[in-house]
Amino acid sequence: MLDNDGAELRRVPHQWQASRADGVEMRPICFALAIVLGSSALQGLETDQFTLPAAPLTDSGVDLSEKVARAVSEIVDLQDTVVLDEARIAEELYRRVGSGTIKTEIEKFIDHALPSTARFNPPVGHTIYRGVLLPIPGGLIVRAPTIKVFGYEVGSDKVGHLVQQGYEYYKVYRKSPGPTGVKRAVEHGVLEERTIFGTAVSGVYSNADLAANFAGLKFYLNLTEPVDIGGATLEPILIRSANRWELSPRVDVRELLKPYVSGHWNEALNPSEYRMMHPLVAKAVQKRCSSWHMRLGDEFSPVYFAALMAEYSTWHGEEYGHRYAKKHGVSLADECFKDENAAEPQHTRDALVY
Repeated sequence: MLDNDGAELRRVPHQWQASRADGVEMRPICFALAIVLGSSALQGLETDQFTLPAAPLTDSGVDLSEKVARAVSEIVDLQDTVVLDEARIAEELYRRVGSGTIKTEIEKFIDHALPSTARFNPPVGHTIYRGVLLPIPGGLIVRAPTIKVFGYEVGSDKVGHLVQQGYEYYKVYRKSPGPTGVKRAVEHGVLEERTIFGTAVSGVYSNADLAANFAGLKFYLNLTEPVDIGGATLEPILIRSANRWELSPRVDVRELLKPYVSGHWNEALNPSEYRMMHPLVAKAVQKRCSSWHMRLGDEFSPVYFAALMAEYSTWHGEEYGHRYAKKHGVSLADECFKDENAAEPQHTRDALVY
């Protein structure tokens, strides 16, 4: 969610998410306060990868990786004065790149340190959200810019999800490590996407958000332990040597984030459900089909988009809370090939519901 200057307000203050007062979780209270505050607190939301940049974007993957690598190096240097265990390392990294009540530190870096050629941020009237209102009275849709990260066009907010919501997942996971912890972390993210971060505020259930959250869990775990990504084992970023943490020799700081970034983060290729704005968004996407045809050439087909949607319905084979029903979903496969789709039975894919 963005304020008048495009700053993201999707994330409530982290300390409110995690804390309880007299046994009452503060998250619903924050949401209620946002409603009371009206449009000044709820102006804007979401990102738009259906609208293609007019010129190629400068890839930000190396810059973002080096930003995070510098934070990791700072944390390693802390062990001269503090005791660093796995949880403390994750917390310190979150503080440096994932904290923020409006935008995360890494999103501020994207906005202010990267060149303008790295961001595509058209006025809201030139996006699929033109004329769309939030379910909350007085709210308006704005946008988070599209950036390119290791070849993938994604919303800049997804990098924020990686380092902020990914840390939330990590904390949930640590309460019951293993498959149960993964399941509970995903349940946590799905609940938030259905409420304060998604459907209840914007009417949007974003699979791309949830994929970035899940990638963030893998990232925080991988700081100090091996993780599995698509059947391959990724060794830890930090290793213990002579009772000290140090950067693993296997790490290329210029590509530190590359294993966690994927096309799952693109909201055009891993589309969302739009519960309360479906007709307007669907019509806007139909107007952009010709641009996608020009970009893809002979690959432009319902088979191409459907194959990507199927691939992105899990995160390299792992469930992350994906949900897509044609009744509410807006995809290039559906909107750009309506005549072809009309001749076939209409199917709905609902992934595992948590």
